[in-house]
Amino acid sequence: MKWSKPRDIFQMVSSSNFCSGIHRKPLAGLALLFAMVWGQPVVAQVPIFKSGDGLTVVSQRSLSNRLIEVTVETAAVRGPQSVHILLPSAYELKTRKHYPVLYLLHGGGNPQSPAGSGDWTVGPGDAENITAASELITVMPSGGNGGWYTDWAFPRLAAPQKWETFHMKQLIPWIDHNLKTIAEKQGRAIADLSMGGYGAIRYAEHYPNTFSYVASFSGALDMLSPQQQRVIFYTELADGKPTDGPFGIGSPVPLLLDGLWRAADPIVSPQFGANRLRGLGISIYVGSGTAPNDPNSQFPPNIEAAVNPTNRKMHEALQRLGVPHHFVDYGRGRGFAGCNGDHDFGCWNAALKDVLPKIEAALARAN
Repeated sequence: MKWSKPRDIFQMVSSSNFCSGIHRKPLAGLALLFAMVWGQPVVAQVPIFKSGDGLTVVSQRSLSNRLIEVTVETAAVRGPQSVHILLPSAYELKTRKHYPVLYLLHGGGNPQSPAGSGDWTVGPGDAENITAASELITVMPSGGNGGWYTDWAFPRLAAPQKWETFHMKQLIPWIDHNLKTIAEKQGRAIADLSMGGYGAIRYAEHYPNTFSYVASFSGALDMLSPQQQRVIFYTELADGKPTDGPFGIGSPVPLLLDGLWRAADPIVSPQFGANRLRGLGISIYVGSGTAPNDPNSQFPPNIEAAVNPTNRKMHEALQRLGVPHHFVDYGRGRGFAGCNGDHDFGCWNAALKDVLPKIEAALARAN
């Protein structure tokens, strides 16, 4: 499969005007050392993935020494779904060692440039190099161009669109059954960008006993924002799906007509709000954008400038609740090499590189 260059869901609307420590057996460590000294690539031992937990394996292939693509089918969402998996370089099948897992989601896309599980490993996404020295298993599932990491309220003819069911109730146990994972809260983290930043926070709030760390990069964290609601409306329209599919009717219809948006908001949701993150490691990264946003415009002129206040809103909510967290507003890329502060992988790669040691430190306690 040839992957298109990923573009974020918000970028589509804006631009178109359309809308740790290493523990191995001695011999394994020696083999790794020789491979490094002699300049030979270290090849992870790749398992054969089996069907189960509601997922049917259609195919699998190795894309590099560490990267595997597995295609699965599920009754939860329509069509075959790709899952990219990065194994630690020293991953071995016949050893007692188990590994923590980072679930790395993706942002949105559009029909011409679809988002998918390869966004972090093909094109500008640099997860393979960033995690090269890590002992994490990194799992990158597909989440749809505009799936929004939820079981849709009104999927209609687009059904099934149960992305939360696919990821949380099928994918995670399937990964635990097929790989040598630390299959508990202390062995899992979740992170991602933009739409996926929302998804990471949402899943952590809905399943606080599943993850020990959550990170959001430029997350779309304000479901009560009229601009964000319009972006979702028009991107679903562009994708030929019901415009009220994920959360119901949004802006410009008055919010009081549909409480689903408030229920889905990661900050003020009565059932799944910011307080649900208590006890987790939390990192939130955002930039200022390279141009200002006009909150009264139909669509945000600059995406990062639009999501910046929503991230600050989450930061302030966590502060009020007394929930410890790591918040970084890097402005126009201050201290982040390759980042100009905009809504793109230059900044998201830098954010992943910055947060990875924090995630590893949190997950190392599970070993």
